[in-house]
Amino acid sequence: MKNKKKVSFWEFFQGLGKTFMLPVALLAFMGLLLGIGSSFSGESTIDALPFLGNRFLQIIFRFMSTIGAFAFSYLPVMFAMAIPLGLVRKEKGIAAFSGFVGYTIMNLSINFYLTENNLLADPEALREAGQGMVFGIQTIEMGVLGGIIAGLVVYQLHKRFYTIQLPDSLSFFSGVRFVPIITSLVLAVVGLIIPIIWPVFAVVITGIGTLIQSAGVFGPFLFGAGERLLLPFGLHHILVAMVRFTEAGGSAIIDGNQVFGALNIFYAELQQGIPISGDATAFLSQGKMPTFIFGLPAAALAMYHAATPENRHKIKGLLISGVVATAVTGITEPIEFLFLFISPLLWIFHVIMTGLGFMIMPLVGVVIGNTDGGLLDFLIFGVMQGNYTRWWMVLVIGAIWFAIYYFVFKTVILKFDLKTPGREKLTDETEYTEEETHYKKKGSYHVPEMIDALGGAQNIEVVDNCITRLRLVLKQGAIVDDNKLKELGALGVVHLGENNVQVIIGTKVTSVRNELDSLLYD
Repeated sequence: MKNKKKVSFWEFFQGLGKTFMLPVALLAFMGLLLGIGSSFSGESTIDALPFLGNRFLQIIFRFMSTIGAFAFSYLPVMFAMAIPLGLVRKEKGIAAFSGFVGYTIMNLSINFYLTENNLLADPEALREAGQGMVFGIQTIEMGVLGGIIAGLVVYQLHKRFYTIQLPDSLSFFSGVRFVPIITSLVLAVVGLIIPIIWPVFAVVITGIGTLIQSAGVFGPFLFGAGERLLLPFGLHHILVAMVRFTEAGGSAIIDGNQVFGALNIFYAELQQGIPISGDATAFLSQGKMPTFIFGLPAAALAMYHAATPENRHKIKGLLISGVVATAVTGITEPIEFLFLFISPLLWIFHVIMTGLGFMIMPLVGVVIGNTDGGLLDFLIFGVMQGNYTRWWMVLVIGAIWFAIYYFVFKTVILKFDLKTPGREKLTDETEYTEEETHYKKKGSYHVPEMIDALGGAQNIEVVDNCITRLRLVLKQGAIVDDNKLKELGALGVVHLGENNVQVIIGTKVTSVRNELDSLLYD
């Protein structure tokens, strides 16, 4: 029982990390709009390319900047809606709606507490007092954590109450209609509690920020390596969100307002057209670029060269698509998952190299922000922003990263005979007869009777299939009724051991497998 609870707890945090991707993906896209708009409307760009000073073009670029700033301004409420939307399994629309309702009411309740206790700060000194505005409501400045708190509460309430049946006199409010109602009540109370306990949260956040910030040049290393190390567990989004959107990623006064979080600082500076802070970009795209644009493509090339010559053409498409994903957009999983579960040694090497990339970029003066770390970020937020970003250093460091990744990956793969793509036997070792590859039973198979002949559903542990055969792992292979299976249309039965049995079905094997899965697992 304890093990089951532990798995559920772990799976919950994996699911929570995935929900972060919905607002973060939108934020990345909006960041590109903001980056394009701001880069083409900057004075240095117009001086270099005078035709961009055309009034009509400048209106378009300013419009792009305005739209791009949307996600930056409303990120907390997006988290409040995305978390229940992503975590609940049914009635997702109601969950997202309740997230918006709960987040708004929570801030109204905080405002009520502050008002009643005469704690509202003067409008000119909101940031200094740790307060801000949400939909016109003066409240505690919680940033994205406020949205996360509301989203998690809504998720728990939805899971508990979306099927509730109230007495007949209140039946109109039963079921999914009750979710936003109970959300309103609970988050109203949460809003009264937050001003009391928020100083504790502030201490924790400040502690994490202090650890990273006090590490000096190693701070970006700790962040970059930690983010990669947590990736397989789906928990990296939580660390990333804290550094990007809270005091853990630093703070800055911009246009008279105090801004928290590395990404928030970067976007605010970009929006105001002021010099970009290297302290903020140290935790952003630039740290990923040596690994994403150069290192992982080199790892893919090493895997290609380490593959057997006859298999290289079979894996070329897989590796090329992975390289395009990581180098252009910063989506690394297609390459990383090719070695993550095969070699912990290569994964640890990759974690360390990613951390070193984060550490070295600010040391050589690179100032490139945003979130993805691919070629798009390099061009839009590096090259197009001007020489002050020192974008060319990415090429220099990247070339070194390419050589190191290629050498290490190829050496480790060959030395330890790792079964990376193309090194395992990709062909099926089963020798198929011509009869079975053309065998097609007239009529359909009676799958329920086949299950009985296999010893019943309780005897079947694993179901798989190849070109013509059902491949089964059974608790007891000896109790299989071979003759009955042949009567039901099987061409033959092969016993490979006490537990492994193959049933030769022929060209209809896929439909039989699907029906078998449906009866066993649905």
